[in-house]
Amino acid sequence: MEPIIEKAVGEFEKGRISRRQLVEGLTVMLMAGGAAGAASAQIPGGALPPGESELVGDLRPLAAAAPFAATGIDHMSVLVSDMKASAEFYASLFGLVPVSEDVEHKILRMANAEGKIILSLREQTPFGVIDHFAFKLSEMDRDATTATLAGRGIEAKTNIEYGYYIDDPDGAAVQLT
Repeated sequence: MEPIIEKAVGEFEKGRISRRQLVEGLTVMLMAGGAAGAASAQIPGGALPPGESELVGDLRPLAAAAPFAATGIDHMSVLVSDMKASAEFYASLFGLVPVSEDVEHKILRMANAEGKIILSLREQTPFGVIDHFAFKLSEMDRDATTATLAGRGIEAKTNIEYGYYIDDPDGAAVQLT
C-alpha cells in the first residue's frame, strides 16, 4: 500500500490531483483496509513497481539502508475554517467520529469505526491546507531516533502543532509516531 500512497502524494504535489482527491483516495484505502485496486484507480497512471520512479530512478538501495521503517500513515492534519462544518463533513461522508480534542488549540481528532485516529482537524488559517502528516514507525524510541536523525544532519523538533517531527527538504512537517 505504501507505494500507492507515495504515488498519490506525488500526484498531489505535482498538481495532477486536488487536495480533495488525495484525501478521498487515502480515505478509501484506509476504509477498504488496503484495497489497492480501488485506490490506484484514483491515481492517474497507476502505480510503478516498488522503489522505482521515472523521475528519480531506483530508490531501493536507499530504502534498504533506511534507519526507520514506516509502517503507514498514522494521520493527516488539515487546517479548517469552521470546525463544526468540517467535522460534520468527515462524519457524514466517511463515518469518522471525534475521539479527542484540544479545545485551547482548536484541534479535533477523528477516528474510523475501529477507533484509529486518521484525521486531525485544526481551526486555523490558511484554510484547506494539509498541515502535516505523521508516519507510524515500526519502533519509536525518541532518544535513539533523535540521535540517528542528528547523525544525518536532521534536527528533530517538538511543538504543540506537530508533536515530534522533522522538516522534509521543502519544509513540510513530517510527524513521527
